[in-house]
Amino acid sequence: MTSTSIFVISTLLAVLVAAFPIEGGFQERIHREMQAAGISQATIDGIQKIADNYKEDFAEVKSNPEVAKAAFEKMRLDVDTYIKTAPAADQAAWKTFAQNLKAELEAHRPTVPS
Repeated sequence: MTSTSIFVISTLLAVLVAAFPIEGGFQERIHREMQAAGISQATIDGIQKIADNYKEDFAEVKSNPEVAKAAFEKMRLDVDTYIKTAPAADQAAWKTFAQNLKAELEAHRPTVPS
């Protein structure tokens, strides 16, 4: 998996977690990790607002995966655009957050025997 695809996955994961309540406090954990990375509450709220716009599309994932896939891509672009308008400190914090999430994903990625 390339670093770009891992970044995209981590971005989607962060936004999806912001969008959907997941049992076990996972949503709260991601919000805390964004805060711990230094992302301001205003920017976290902005990411949440973007994610909220896609809830209905993501509900289609089982019945119409193409709708969900298109929504993922559109949301990712919306979040990328939004982050570019955030204060420089939040942009840097977002990058740190994404790198930390990428490292966590890589640490839990199953290894494929050669």
